[in-house]
Amino acid sequence: MKQFFRRKPKSETTTQPTPQENIIAQLRDVRHQLAAAQSYFAMESDEDLVEAAIFQKEALERRERHLIRQARKLQMEAAELPITTTTPERWIE
Repeated sequence: MKQFFRRKPKSETTTQPTPQENIIAQLRDVRHQLAAAQSYFAMESDEDLVEAAIFQKEALERRERHLIRQARKLQMEAAELPITTTTPERWIE
């Protein structure tokens, strides 16, 4: 039972992510959400739900553009970013 309440050594303590790591994590999350939104859009047939899926997808794309702009401000290279897209307009400022 004593081991349960033992303090962690300094080497095991958590560190704060860098701004670059934070952006990469957020971009990964947005990309997963975009893929899910696209699947949801493809499966829906109700008019209202299709419209909701479109709004959700557009909001996620805008969030992705915002994160890409932040990455550019931090002078991150495109190779560092977890983005796999074939639509060039997503890279335009």
